[in-house]
Amino acid sequence: MYTLKIGRLSLAAMTLLFVAAVLAGCGSDTVDEEKVRQYADPITENVLMAVNEGSYDKFSRDFDQQMKKSLPEQVFRELSADTRSKIGDYLDKEFLKAGRQERYTVVYYRAQFTKEKEDVIIKAVFSEAGGKELLSGFFMDAQGLRKK
Repeated sequence: MYTLKIGRLSLAAMTLLFVAAVLAGCGSDTVDEEKVRQYADPITENVLMAVNEGSYDKFSRDFDQQMKKSLPEQVFRELSADTRSKIGDYLDKEFLKAGRQERYTVVYYRAQFTKEKEDVIIKAVFSEAGGKELLSGFFMDAQGLRKK
């Protein structure tokens, strides 16, 4: 799986891989998908549009503290450039499913990008902090992203 290709920035990559490993090992419980989509759809859309626009402020607006530490602006700049050069600009997404894994809500989407012929699978991971749902992990998987 392509995890927001961070490349040389090992601390951020290790943090995201750790979150992915923790989540992969957890059982999934069902959730009220309509309720989850009320916050997950607009936050995910915002993140994808921010990559198109190169806007770090918009990109990180709904991050939890760990995500903010793991993905500083310089990492975002590299991520945005790499994503756009390999799969193009984000066009649209379709909700696939949502589930609960321990304290996280995991939401999957199928997305389309201008340069990618196949679907791009988006995994957005949310956690609650201070009464608000925040983004705790964000992963993209696509053929074009797997190329060096």
